[in-house]
Amino acid sequence: MIKDKKNILFGMFILFGVLFSLSFVSAADPTCAITTPAASATISGSTYVNVTVTNPSIDGFNCSIYASSTLTANTTESLLIFQMANNTVGGTAFVNGTANTLAVEDANNYILKAVCRNSSGFEFNDTNTGITVDNTVPQTPSSLSPADASTETDGDVTFSATVTGANTTSCILYFSTRNPGTPSYAMTHSGNTCTVDLTAIPEETYDYYITASDETNTSTSATARFEIDGGGGGGGGGALPPVCGDLLCEPGEYQGQDYECLSDCPVDGIPEEPVNTVYWILIVIAGLLIVGILIWWGIK
Repeated sequence: MIKDKKNILFGMFILFGVLFSLSFVSAADPTCAITTPAASATISGSTYVNVTVTNPSIDGFNCSIYASSTLTANTTESLLIFQMANNTVGGTAFVNGTANTLAVEDANNYILKAVCRNSSGFEFNDTNTGITVDNTVPQTPSSLSPADASTETDGDVTFSATVTGANTTSCILYFSTRNPGTPSYAMTHSGNTCTVDLTAIPEETYDYYITASDETNTSTSATARFEIDGGGGGGGGGALPPVCGDLLCEPGEYQGQDYECLSDCPVDGIPEEPVNTVYWILIVIAGLLIVGILIWWGIK
């Protein structure tokens, strides 16, 4: 009888140990992983999203999907799918749904985040990075400034273009011929405008255009030409007087400028060399001296 009691107690002890161990297994924290789309994937339109959950709670769980990008207005997390639910108990479970990517701007650096909660309120999450959202092509930049065929009197110039901000993440200013320093300049994109300020641009004629990008596709504006011309006159501004040989030109009329040389400066060609008056005077004097000496020698 006593032996039977011992066996019963031993069996209860074993059962208690098993139940105690199972309680630890069932109490393991749940985890989740975004399986679709994968990291660095390109998505568009309505996109299928799948999340795998391990160790869900006894009353199930739900997951929501968020997206964010530092290149767009979606710098904070934008909700794409709300509370995909599953009531699976233990083991591995799945939730899936369809995300409308048109709800966010195009960019190539999205972070896709799954935020899941079980019935106890425990939150667990997972992220996939480098996601590209590609739904549109940026509209062509317009209303360029400086305008085509315009003249700037100051070398400090603000370049700007109007873009469609919802489809644009960056802009670049390009010079197609001569440039004021480098062939291209990154612009600041804000809302529906891209701008960049350049200073001390030399006086010259420049051709430029602006590109708009969503980091996947690019659109290019028409080319605009403008001139930097500080104007002439007053305090040393404008063109310097032309030079004829060694002589500086003085006020008058010379090839459309208000200058002419002290000697002849033709209005339609290269200035002529001025006559060296001193040189010829010395030659005449020398000649006269020679003639005088010869006459004196003959009289003598």
